[in-house]
Amino acid sequence: MGTASNLIRVEPTAQKIQSLEDFLATTSVDPTHRQYKGFEDDLRGDLNPTHLIEQFFWVEERWLDFPEFFEEYWRLNEIKLREHFHQKFLLLGKEAKRHLEARLYRTLFGFLTEYHAVMLIGHKFSPLGYAVVRGSDLDRVGVDCQIREAVSELLYNIHIFVDSARANRYRSGKLAFKSSNKLEGIHIDFPYRIKPGCIHSLRMLPNGFGVYTEEYVDHLVHVIKNRVAIGRKQLPIDCLRGLLFK
Repeated sequence: MGTASNLIRVEPTAQKIQSLEDFLATTSVDPTHRQYKGFEDDLRGDLNPTHLIEQFFWVEERWLDFPEFFEEYWRLNEIKLREHFHQKFLLLGKEAKRHLEARLYRTLFGFLTEYHAVMLIGHKFSPLGYAVVRGSDLDRVGVDCQIREAVSELLYNIHIFVDSARANRYRSGKLAFKSSNKLEGIHIDFPYRIKPGCIHSLRMLPNGFGVYTEEYVDHLVHVIKNRVAIGRKQLPIDCLRGLLFK
C-alpha cells in the first residue's frame, strides 16, 4: 500500500500473531547486557542498526534471534565501525565488541516490543474496517503506526514508547524540536509499562520477554471507535483507567 510513501498495510492473522509470540518466547533474553554501556555513541547512516532491523522484520519478515542479528550486523559493518570509532575501539580494547553488542541488544529488544504492538494493533483493527499502516517515513517523525478510518478518513498516529520519566522527557523533546505531532491526524501516545499492576503493563512470556496485552489494545479500539480523542488533549496515562483525554 502506498508505494510512493513506502507504507505497508499491517493486517496479520491470529495465527501470525501466535507464531510471532512463539518466536518472542524463544528469543535469547540476556540480563548481562545491562552491565555494558560503553558504546552509546550515535550510530548514523549505514551504521544505524534500525535500517537492518527494518529490512529483516518488516520487508523480508525474517525473525532473527539477537545472536544471528548481531553477527549479521557485525559482518556487514565491522570495517566501517573500526574506522569511524577508531578511538572507541582503542579505549575499550577487546571489550569494544561486547559493549556494541549490548547496545544493539537494547535496540533490537525495544524494537521487538514495538513490532509486536503494531502487529497486534493491525490484527485488532483490520477486521473492524480500519487500515493500519506503518513505514520508515512515519517512523522518522516518531509515528509507529497509523490507523485510518475508511469512511471519515480520520487518521490516528500512534506513538509507542516505555512509560518512564526518561522516555517521557525524550517524547517531550521530540514534540518541541521534531515534526512528530505536526503530521496530519490525531496523535495518541500508547506507552507500555515494564512493571506489573497497570492496564498498560506488559505481559511476560516464559522467557521474560514483555509484550502488549490484548486487553490494552482493546482499550485503544474502544477509544478510537468511540471517538474519545477527537478535539481533546491527551492526559498522562492512568494506571487503572488507561488513556485519558480532556
